[in-house]
Amino acid sequence: MRPKSDDVRKAILAAATELFTRDGYAATTMSRIARTGGMSTSNLYVYYPSKLAIMLEIYEPWLKEQVSALEARVAAEEGAEAKLRCLVRGILEDIPADPDGYTRALVQAVSVTGPPDGYTSDLLRWAEGRILEILNQVGDFGRAGVSPEAISYMLMLIFDGVGLRRDLPPRPELSARLHEAMVSLLLARVRAPAEPA
Repeated sequence: MRPKSDDVRKAILAAATELFTRDGYAATTMSRIARTGGMSTSNLYVYYPSKLAIMLEIYEPWLKEQVSALEARVAAEEGAEAKLRCLVRGILEDIPADPDGYTRALVQAVSVTGPPDGYTSDLLRWAEGRILEILNQVGDFGRAGVSPEAISYMLMLIFDGVGLRRDLPPRPELSARLHEAMVSLLLARVRAPAEPA
């Protein structure tokens, strides 16, 4: 078995990124990735067992960087309301609005794959865990009788929906109302420890 080439791997990822960005995940095939990357489909399979594996290699570091940056932005805000506004805006607007269409491609990928394709929920669980950490910085939701895990899960479900609708005509008036509703709902259930009752 000959060693795998970093140059070939980079060519695969560049080709896949181009196709996912332009055409979306569903319309991109392994043979198109191979052709765009200048190789045979059989050679592509030597490097990646599936289109999903390629997508995750591209998307995972990007999502982790986005969520880490959001965590830093939330930490820099003062008070529960400002922190929640920053979190909600990041999850429902900033990250899904990426110009390269990574969010759309990943949501498409997850919607058409499952365990037989090698899909695991590791990245989703990681994101939910980081959002949970952010929520715990905002205040004590548990004290208010609300599961912060459920809130994290709900935010990721909404994130998925926003990602799927990315190519539809925007409805900014409803997006703004959704953000306000989410912040109001969360604020009604928690007070940051440093804020007076």
